Amino acid sequence: MIKLVSMWRHNPELGAQMSDEHYFQRHTPMALSLLSEIPGFLKYTQNSVVAHSVHRENSPEPEERDPEFHTMLELYFTDEDAVNQLFSNPEMARLFDDHPNFQDYQADPSMSVYIVRERVALERGIDGSLMVPASPNSIPGRSEPV
Repeated sequence: MIKLVSMWRHNPELGAQMSDEHYFQRHTPMALSLLSEIPGFLKYTQNSVVAHSVHRENSPEPEERDPEFHTMLELYFTDEDAVNQLFSNPEMARLFDDHPNFQDYQADPSMSVYIVRERVALERGIDGSLMVPASPNSIPGRSEPV
């Protein structure tokens, strides 16, 4: 499984509330329309930062900080070809044209994007049971009961 992680700050001219309203009410439906057309697209999650801290010199005590970004999205795909199909789609230009309506588009960078391979090391099922990967060679993201 391949995951695209993207992070950005709110548009400072609009503020957090108006930036989030535009992102969730206007931008997200455009993104959903495009993503639904991509074979190999699996999942879209939206994350809003509620706190940020750092650990200095390996100290277990957190130091509170202003967040480096306010919003993070995660897009899950079956493989890198699916990610490439997304970015080669002409509709991506329309999504990028909308970014100034909610992102700090004048920041450098205005948005950070990471392509990562996700591997689930441990998760808890809805029923409370722990799940671990089936084997060291299992498909990342897939798990079986302990």
